[in-house]
Amino acid sequence: MENRYYRVNRNDVYVGRIIKFDPLENPFYEYKTPSEVCPTGTKVHYCKIYRSMLFAPTRDGYAEDLLYTSLLYPAVNIASDYDCKKAYKNVIVTECCHLAKLLEYLGYQEVLSFEDLMRLRNTVFKKNWIRENMQLFGMQECKPLEDNFDTEEAFRKALESFQLDQKLGLYSYSPIDGVKPDLPNEYFYSIDDLRDAHIQEILIARFFGINLKANSFKSSKDEVGVKRFNIKPVKRP
Repeated sequence: MENRYYRVNRNDVYVGRIIKFDPLENPFYEYKTPSEVCPTGTKVHYCKIYRSMLFAPTRDGYAEDLLYTSLLYPAVNIASDYDCKKAYKNVIVTECCHLAKLLEYLGYQEVLSFEDLMRLRNTVFKKNWIRENMQLFGMQECKPLEDNFDTEEAFRKALESFQLDQKLGLYSYSPIDGVKPDLPNEYFYSIDDLRDAHIQEILIARFFGINLKANSFKSSKDEVGVKRFNIKPVKRP
């Protein structure tokens, strides 16, 4: 986008992750069946994560950034396989998720502005939103229940471990049996993967060589051509 004065159709809004892959190996492999919500049935072995990205696909399936001015990257399973595997400097958008159903459920209008997308980014993709709203997606936190333990001591230890994980910002979850969710649980996994991270998660991930960020949408120092939108409208002849 040239500046922040654009308008985009709700049905064209996606979220994904910008990554750099290693061209010396075959980085693409199938990992699940594509769906309406998550058209990316292909996983990519990445050598570097750049950032999360809200985008609208161009006619050729390239990701047009909705929060910054940046290069156009091919989006996996939206752009052609050729474009993805021959991407400029091996940078692509993967883990793409179509947000139309979520946006409609949350009350967003059919035509969205930059301010709408910033509001989405600053609510849904903040670190605690998905945890506080997981029931919308038919998910529940795995809290230990006393009836599932043979002794009071075993339950007490499990509860202490659960409470420690909570203090560290960590949690585990599972689908709620017999409940039809308001929204597909694919949204839960996508948002939880692409959201801002807790400082505790960042430190633990760093121990395993994984780069998580407190601002998951912040541009990487390795990414070229990224800048904030011009705050002035572009004059047309």
